[in-house]
Amino acid sequence: MANYNVAITRIFVSHHSQNCYAYLSGVGWRKVGTLSVDGTTNVHIALTTARAHGINASVTTNAADDRIEIVYV
Repeated sequence: MANYNVAITRIFVSHHSQNCYAYLSGVGWRKVGTLSVDGTTNVHIALTTARAHGINASVTTNAADDRIEIVYV
């Protein structure tokens, strides 16, 4: 697992189920994990909140696939 304390500079979502990405400043694009629909939605909301308010977020990614698993705002 990698932990980052970063600005969320971009967010991408589409109409497809569980298709959400965030651009972590200095790190790059990372996909939000797809373990559960509710989990993907909750992480997306936290990322969007951080982006909207200009708050750095503590983001934890999965070591195996670099997908975002946890966000602290």
